[in-house]
Amino acid sequence: MQIDQNPVFRKAIVPWHDSDAACMVKTAVMFLVLLFSIDGIKVARQIDEFNAYIWVPVLLTLLCLGVCVSNIARLARRYTGSSSI
Repeated sequence: MQIDQNPVFRKAIVPWHDSDAACMVKTAVMFLVLLFSIDGIKVARQIDEFNAYIWVPVLLTLLCLGVCVSNIARLARRYTGSSSI
């Protein structure tokens, strides 16, 4: 009798950069970067010489929000046990 190479009960191996702790650390760091970018938007709006460069902190804000949403969705999917979020 041959042994099944892919048994159903085998637990998936999660790489270190996709572990719960790494996702939580990434989300915390992205939150700090988000605060930094919001402050950059405030400064760029206050100083007239920097108005042309407001796109930099806005882009940083959008990228941080994308990473945060991705990590939170990944953690939610892992904790709820569903794969269709």
